[in-house]
Amino acid sequence: MSEQTEDLINVLVCGNDGATVHIREVMAEFQCFKVVQAAEIKSVAKLEEQPELSLIIGIPGTDVQLPYLASTELTARYKPVAGDYLVLYENDYVSISPKEAFEDGYNKIEFADFEGADELGIPKEYMGQVTAIAKMCHEVNRAYCKALREEQPSWEMAPQWQIDSAIKGVAFHILNPDAPASASHDSWMAEKAIQGWKYGKVKDADKKEHPCMVPFHHLPVEQQAKDFIFSTIVKQAIQG
Repeated sequence: MSEQTEDLINVLVCGNDGATVHIREVMAEFQCFKVVQAAEIKSVAKLEEQPELSLIIGIPGTDVQLPYLASTELTARYKPVAGDYLVLYENDYVSISPKEAFEDGYNKIEFADFEGADELGIPKEYMGQVTAIAKMCHEVNRAYCKALREEQPSWEMAPQWQIDSAIKGVAFHILNPDAPASASHDSWMAEKAIQGWKYGKVKDADKKEHPCMVPFHHLPVEQQAKDFIFSTIVKQAIQG
């Protein structure tokens, strides 16, 4: 965008005499109290023969990085660079914010004090972040399951019991930061047992049967890995 174009955007023509004022002079001040979800953009790449930009974003508090395909509409007004932020608002609106502007306007929510907690032991004002971490864990697990040729629904398509289970798992590790991965499985299995689930060779939600309803040390290594991945994501997210 040229400086001349920017000047035209930054001034308004007023009155019959054509007088101009800076756009700042006719705007009121607002202060933001919104809670948003965001991830730092680690790198930006142009895909061959594709109009979209590939943004590599870092999962907060971890060393895990994932690609995000940014549409031309998203990057039309601002081309992101490494260090900027990909921001998700409550209504699923996605935008890109320059690093300095974002960090000046938002502080990362930390899980430090657990006062006024709900039945999970997590303050209600933090439940949005707990849910975000649960979604992250679910989607990473879904990718891992795909590698094992196991099908898992996306977070948006997952049944409520599966979403609730992930959220409870995140809450457990927030309140028990030193718990090993095996404790995560024990907590999950106890919750399942309360809900009437039992062991079954094949997972069947209708019959409430699950092949992982066994002690942790009886699980195959690839199934144990799911608990290690889950607990690591949560711990690093709340420590970051």
